[in-house]
Amino acid sequence: MGGGVAALLMSACAGSGKTSGAGSGAQAKTGGTLKVADYLGGATDTPDPLTTVYSGSMAACLYDRLTSFSGQTGLQPELAESWSSSEDLKTWTFTLRKGVKFHNGADFTAKDVVHTYKRLMSPSSPPNPQTTWQNLIDEDSVVQGDDEYTVVFKLKAGAWDLPYLVSHAYGAIVPDGFTSEQLKKNPVGTGPYKYKSFVSGQKFTGTRHAGYWRTGFPKPDAIAITSVVDVAQRLNGLRSGQFNIALRLDPVGAKAVKGNPEITVAHIQTGGFTQLNMLCKGPLADARCRKAMKLAIDRPALLQSMYLGWGQVGQDHTIAPNSPVNPALPVIKRDVAQAKRLLAEAGHPDGITVDVHFVSGRSGQNMAQFYQAQAAAAGIKINLVPTPPATFVEGILGQKFPMHAGQYEERPGIALTDIIFGEWGSTKKSYALWSNAEFPALSAQARAEPDVAKRKALYVRLARLLEDDGNLIVACYEQNVVATRGVTGFQISTLGTQPEWSTALSR
Repeated sequence: MGGGVAALLMSACAGSGKTSGAGSGAQAKTGGTLKVADYLGGATDTPDPLTTVYSGSMAACLYDRLTSFSGQTGLQPELAESWSSSEDLKTWTFTLRKGVKFHNGADFTAKDVVHTYKRLMSPSSPPNPQTTWQNLIDEDSVVQGDDEYTVVFKLKAGAWDLPYLVSHAYGAIVPDGFTSEQLKKNPVGTGPYKYKSFVSGQKFTGTRHAGYWRTGFPKPDAIAITSVVDVAQRLNGLRSGQFNIALRLDPVGAKAVKGNPEITVAHIQTGGFTQLNMLCKGPLADARCRKAMKLAIDRPALLQSMYLGWGQVGQDHTIAPNSPVNPALPVIKRDVAQAKRLLAEAGHPDGITVDVHFVSGRSGQNMAQFYQAQAAAAGIKINLVPTPPATFVEGILGQKFPMHAGQYEERPGIALTDIIFGEWGSTKKSYALWSNAEFPALSAQARAEPDVAKRKALYVRLARLLEDDGNLIVACYEQNVVATRGVTGFQISTLGTQPEWSTALSR
């Protein structure tokens, strides 16, 4: 691999998951229904992977990607067996796995990968998936190589993180020729489970894919994923035996069940976070006001209060702590006096009032409440505005909220930086109306730099820019917390999309 990429990938494999409770030595059994509690989003989520916003656990059942990512083993091959790059990181060649079958019995080949990425970059596709890819590929950038089991990505710019990016749910491989309408009604993939039913925001059910390429898996006959918005209710369902797996938990609830001999708790550090996102409009269009907002919060205190110490203090950038290019900046200290001075300089000597939207029962509510209490000392009045889950995403994308508190799970590579701070659709600004003259060129330069040391130095510059001028308050990087009961083989991941193929009910 060119440009030091091989060393980069090796360093990314240093995950450190932790488990507690019973069940790790249990024997797997064949059959039964694996019951999962998760959050499946609202009406916008469908089985088409390009419209998967919160339903990553469903996508993991139906589809595979070229690579996958586990917190325990790092980046690993999935539908691609190996890959290599040119020295300038602009041409990537993937060798595909042979003998893989789609749910409809068709063979998986290069034409399916080409179709998947052509569809992703089509003008008719949703803008969110394209945000990650628009500076790297177009509809014709992914082509078949020398044979039907070789695919070549011809990038518009160098990207050290391409093998990471193709592990995202948006890169889920679909059969050649399949349209969005077909995938929404009767999705077909190569994943461990076949589609049976899906009700948006309520439930997904699937049945075992007997022709799955991982021999002997999956072991359950079926899987059922129920959408449970409230985190505490997910854990209560696990306690009562209603579920075998409760995904996306919080440390407070998880620590409360660590002594239960029937429940296993797994947690791992991620680059995910519950953020306060400032719409760059009104007072928050002024970088001084945004900086004041950032200085008003005590980050170590938040880590202990909201996460009981499970996590790391954040520095307002989106590069994961476990990333090989994480800049590890110093902690941003709370400075109420400086926050007041900045507000006064911006023309607000008496402070400002900001509405913060969030979904009740999720981590955004806790974050908004904590921030409300802290910001008051700096003359920042926060009005708390609970918002229904069905309209929360629409309000964010429609630029209706002056500020919102919501959770971002870790994305592969630098995808999260693109999604939040990159150009949204055909605009020259992010979806929160943030823009910075230096950011686009610096971000592209860092991603394309083949020298590892120089690349890391560029990401330090990028992170400092986001800390100083960005519109995001990332106070803590969270851990992914999952609890299981009556299962074996579960693999936790730093990404929100948990591997579904390996988990079986235990004897």
